[in-house]
Amino acid sequence: MIGARVLSAALGATVGLLTGLAAQSRSPCFATVVDAHGERTPGALVTCVFTPQPAAAGEVDVVTATTDELGRARVDLVDGRVYAAWAVRIDAGDGSATVSLPNLFAGVGSVFELVVEFPCAPRTLEVAGAEAWREYGARSLQWRPVAGQAVWHRLSELRDGPVVLPAGPPTDGFLALADAGGRPLAIRPVPTEPGLQDSGAMKFSTPWPLEFHVTDEKGAAIAGARVEFGIGRGPLVRLFDDGSFADFSGAVTDERGRADVLLEYRGHMEIAVRASRIGFCSQAHSVRRGLRFVLSEQAAAELRVVGCERSEALELLAVEFGRTGPDPIPLRPVRTATASWLVPAAGGSLVPRFAVGGVVPEILVGPSFDGGEVVEIDAGDLSTFDLQIFGAGGNPAAAAVALVAFANGSVTWENVVASDKLGRARIRGFEPARALFVTTGREAAIVALDDVEDGELPIRLAPMERFEVHAVAADGSPVANARLIVHETARARPGNVSRDRLRVEIARRVVDGLARVARSDSGGVLRLFLPAAVEVRVSVAAGKLGSEPLTVRSGTAARVVLAPQ
Repeated sequence: MIGARVLSAALGATVGLLTGLAAQSRSPCFATVVDAHGERTPGALVTCVFTPQPAAAGEVDVVTATTDELGRARVDLVDGRVYAAWAVRIDAGDGSATVSLPNLFAGVGSVFELVVEFPCAPRTLEVAGAEAWREYGARSLQWRPVAGQAVWHRLSELRDGPVVLPAGPPTDGFLALADAGGRPLAIRPVPTEPGLQDSGAMKFSTPWPLEFHVTDEKGAAIAGARVEFGIGRGPLVRLFDDGSFADFSGAVTDERGRADVLLEYRGHMEIAVRASRIGFCSQAHSVRRGLRFVLSEQAAAELRVVGCERSEALELLAVEFGRTGPDPIPLRPVRTATASWLVPAAGGSLVPRFAVGGVVPEILVGPSFDGGEVVEIDAGDLSTFDLQIFGAGGNPAAAAVALVAFANGSVTWENVVASDKLGRARIRGFEPARALFVTTGREAAIVALDDVEDGELPIRLAPMERFEVHAVAADGSPVANARLIVHETARARPGNVSRDRLRVEIARRVVDGLARVARSDSGGVLRLFLPAAVEVRVSVAAGKLGSEPLTVRSGTAARVVLAPQ
């Protein structure tokens, strides 16, 4: 990882971090770690990790703390960011531990409890094919314990044979081959299996080196062009479902216009090449081997923001380019009368995302446009209102705040911030937002914003209702580490969304996120906290066992029999 620094962690592992956060304002959150019987747990390691996503910009941040004799830990987090947090308690000299599920909603001012109730013995993987990557730059094996979170442990030097994975949450993780700088070159998902300690063989295929040459129509090399691989239909689809491992999804051409890439996947894949800063763009191609890309100069739009001196420093984070996803434009923040960026008119709607400096955590929405010679936005037209979040008891609450957009029949988060310790956050945008989802993980609110005027918006959270699944085998014995699989709900037509429909889609999105980390305990009980009065179709799976689909309703419980699938 670029600019890595190192923290000591349990079992002598190392955790790779990104620097550049020293100037960020930090404030504490407070975690209490208890066991399955509710007893306080001293000496547990609490890990909080912020992983950048398209809806939550920033740099990776990982902070650890050890609980005191009362099972309490204080962790200083960057203001305005939402962290995932989990705890590990080492129980024996052989590395056996008791671990918690991740809490996905930690932020400054949060006070939460982590229950270390999952026994976790070190797992052994028999790795094959790793040493063949040595000549391609691989130097070590990494373990990423929680899918979607950019925290990693260095396991050993590169070698084939048995590898022991350290204790961690009972969720899916990734085994990676990393280069000398810690960047992953090849990644294998490692699913959680009930009661599994030895996962058998984990084979890495022989790497397939690809070479791309990118030039303009006159044959001149284009440096800095982005080569992206759309492998959503390939075997690595799980790497990118949650936005993680973005550094593995593409390459940038050098001064010769060349990009060298190692892939394990040898079938057809979508490849897009863009050079957005100078106005070049290509369409996606389906290829079997490396290609020479000749980019034709496209019509470029000038995105101009005026009136910047009337607000804080303004920074353009990214612009959406149709179906190929966001293209980051890393420019310095500006505080001048006019800020301009050159963006390619790629034939689809462009949706800029901005960051605005300020003390209170902010969500800023940009307008969509279809390109043109000059697109001008007046920063003075920003609509603004301040959020004040209160818990069910009436006290200010630190919470995760997501700005909700509904497009193409599904819900997306436009941005996610953590309110400050007084429950304050701010929304500023060029277009009215559709709704907010606010949660502490135990309390939540869904707020429609269609009729909200500029000004203050008090939000009162309500307790989330607990749903329980009791997973059992055919003989009635409980099944540990069972997970939820969320099924698609019927999609509404864009532009014709009732508030009830929006609530259902938000609930589905919430369950989809929680299902990635929720697991049944040793008694076969899987617990979810959901917004009140919602239902989602799911099924339950554990290894080769599975259930028929069932409807999850908040505030209810269900007994599910798992059978071989």
